[in-house]
Amino acid sequence: MSCPSLKILVCCHKPAELVGGSVYIPVHCGRALAAQPQYDGMRSEEERQWLLRHCIGDDTGEHISDKNRAYCELTAHYWAWKNDEELGNPDYIGFIHYRRGFLPGAAEAKGQIRGFVSMTRQQREQLQDISRLQLGKYDLYAPESVQAYRLKVGEGRYTWTENPPEPCRVIEKNPGNIGLSEALQYVDSHYPERSRYVQEYLEGTRAYQWNMFIMRREMFFRFAAYLFDVLGHVESMVDAASFNAADQRYLAYVGEHLTGAFIHEQVSRGVPVKTLPTYFLLHPALTLGSVTSLRHRLFIYQLKRAVSWGRKAARYADKIAAIKDKISSLTSICV
Repeated sequence: MSCPSLKILVCCHKPAELVGGSVYIPVHCGRALAAQPQYDGMRSEEERQWLLRHCIGDDTGEHISDKNRAYCELTAHYWAWKNDEELGNPDYIGFIHYRRGFLPGAAEAKGQIRGFVSMTRQQREQLQDISRLQLGKYDLYAPESVQAYRLKVGEGRYTWTENPPEPCRVIEKNPGNIGLSEALQYVDSHYPERSRYVQEYLEGTRAYQWNMFIMRREMFFRFAAYLFDVLGHVESMVDAASFNAADQRYLAYVGEHLTGAFIHEQVSRGVPVKTLPTYFLLHPALTLGSVTSLRHRLFIYQLKRAVSWGRKAARYADKIAAIKDKISSLTSICV
């Protein structure tokens, strides 16, 4: 029996350090809006050309790419649902982000997120160790659950706390959790078999974050039909015309709740689910002058190592190795 096929879409909206290969496919989220200002600034022509060269777009076939302001990475989820033949009709479909993803080859971390300045060779190998997934054995792969409380502390910036003001799992990413009540009412009336699991999840203390997962193709289709039906209803009920850049992302936040609740439902129903350790890249953005800058720094460290000895020379040797690995990762990007 052949191994089930897998495609994992890497959701991107700016040039970033990427890991290539046959499984991971960078997708430019919101490509239909590429020439317009983004929530974090305007993309230069060079940056847009980079995204065109290194990423597929979410704006072909049936799509909602032009709704990226509200749906964020979920525009890529919608595109994959409606255009999976462009991916080769894989047995499994997954989603990660340009700065967050799974490490199938790493040891379990019990919800602790591994933070990297950038990917080392070992970490890229862990990311690409697909054999550890044991495809065919599980229907769903999800991030290891994390402590659920997260409070807003500033415009577009959040921090974790171990002392939430009340025992409620809802993550206050946007004031009043915009659209959440509309979503809950719709689930209760149109998907009553799921309502209990959604409520349990929202009242719990653990969360499956970031709209990240890998699902069997059939499960993903069922979930996408449910998710976008609910979000479409919420969109029709909420007037977002006056929202600021952060609040415009409300549908992605609601989707994150619903995705986590769906994972919780599958676990509760006894569906074969495997949780995976996750990573977070602290400096994922790739500027077009990155490689040139790194090569200059490499030259300086090589000179300093040549006139150093002992522990100091060893430290420079470590820095040289790290920079060489970084250059290798940036110059070997492929899709």
